[in-house]
Amino acid sequence: TAYWTFKIENNGTGPAIIGSVDYGLEGEDYSFNDWVDALYEEFKNKNIDLLTLTGFDDGIISPGESIDVLSLRFKIDENTSEIVSSLPDKIPVRFCYCSIYGACWISKDSERPRRNEACERKIEL
Repeated sequence: TAYWTFKIENNGTGPAIIGSVDYGLEGEDYSFNDWVDALYEEFKNKNIDLLTLTGFDDGIISPGESIDVLSLRFKIDENTSEIVSSLPDKIPVRFCYCSIYGACWISKDSERPRRNEACERKIEL
């Protein structure tokens, strides 16, 4: 058995206020609930179990907190290595977050976050 987890962590000194979140699969963006449905459909016949699915739209992530957004369990076979290596491109998660001071960043997958002028926010600062 093999496991793969996509997690987000707040390594900053203050809270991260989540703005917009894009959950992707095969080049399409989804709302969290539609993404869950699409992932189940995508993986149901591939010996892959969805263990954890956590939406973090409109949330606040405390300093030092981490969230497992998606955890998968694989039955190991001749395709496991290829499937696991393709996951970051296949199921991207992009999100914008801001500090309590209004400085904002965009994070995409495992790339280093980059500054952004603002985020679409449903939570007012």
